[in-house]
Amino acid sequence: MRRILLLAALLYCPAVTLAGYWEDIPAAERGQVDESAGVHYSVRRLVNNARGMSDKEKYAAMELMAGLSDDPCIKAFYFHAFNEKCLAADGEQAEVMGKYCLRAVMADPAYVLEYLASHPELMDRYALFMGTEFYFKAGRLSDIAYDFEGFRKAAAQRVGCEMAQTLECFCCAVQRNMKNLQ
Repeated sequence: MRRILLLAALLYCPAVTLAGYWEDIPAAERGQVDESAGVHYSVRRLVNNARGMSDKEKYAAMELMAGLSDDPCIKAFYFHAFNEKCLAADGEQAEVMGKYCLRAVMADPAYVLEYLASHPELMDRYALFMGTEFYFKAGRLSDIAYDFEGFRKAAAQRVGCEMAQTLECFCCAVQRNMKNLQ
């Protein structure tokens, strides 16, 4: 049964299953993923044109993207789309990105941290947004699930030894951003 599922996954989306990230997928296959039935309508709408979406709809789509997906194709798409929003976030959107960055990291810490390690600008954004959110959590002004130490411990339990140093570097960047707010 396991072999049949693996074969089905490879046939459905071979590039993503093997590569893991959106940038590794051939352009011809990207359109198939974007248009697949598995991509939630609100995410597709937010990615293509957010006009006419309420804040509630936008935040619901961000929640879906940050939660990634169990499907490797959709996971790669959601992660890419989320990262684009993260890089472009300013003003009101930047104020809420911390909880979504935290959700993305905790959805699959090794996957996210491996990517962030080779994309320093994006790692800086995640660290800024999460550091801000942890700072407000310490002051009891945020309702996120983890405080900084809780996040560090939970993430450390979910990444392998090969990602421990990357996690520690990321945590140092988050902590620097928290201290900058004091």
